[in-house]
Amino acid sequence: AFEGDDFELVALDEANEREIFPSELVLMASDQAQQIIPEDTSYSFLGAAGDTVYVLPQEEQEGILYLGIAGDEIESGVFKQEAVSLHLVGVRGPGNVSLYATDAFGAPQVFFNSGDGIDEQDVFPVAVGGHAHQNWAFTAPGVYKVDVQASGTLVGASEAIQSEVATFTFYLDAASGSLTITHAADGQATLSWYASPGVTY
Repeated sequence: AFEGDDFELVALDEANEREIFPSELVLMASDQAQQIIPEDTSYSFLGAAGDTVYVLPQEEQEGILYLGIAGDEIESGVFKQEAVSLHLVGVRGPGNVSLYATDAFGAPQVFFNSGDGIDEQDVFPVAVGGHAHQNWAFTAPGVYKVDVQASGTLVGASEAIQSEVATFTFYLDAASGSLTITHAADGQATLSWYASPGVTY
């Protein structure tokens, strides 16, 4: 959204009609999101053919998180060309992150790819008033911190303005997302979950 003079990057929970700030949110997916990287070389940005990758898909599938990127809370006539850009500026996690869309012929259009380094080419064009779904791909299970930043040039201005960097947390769980508590006869309890090195819980 863009209100006053500032961008606002938040998650919209449509089912419950509420906005959630990135710091209050973990986007989760279980091993249901696993896919095999196809032989098609146009998918080599994901890794080697035959390897497993976790994908939050652009087409809705039962049991898998369905994400979109929306600019429908930005008023028309505010930004030049009725567009803003969403930039990938950082990834911290056990693997690489990609954002891509697949066309009707199965060919991918890549917007983000941390696997080849992060630069000015890691950008998704957000149409003002628009809403679109893409594939979010993660090359390994675990916790990811994904930093994004919005930018755009206001009508009548010559230079782009930028948002604060927003950090979204993704949790891809190889163990189907279970958090378990086991009780021993001596009264002790053990809490266990899938963890990633270097992450504080």
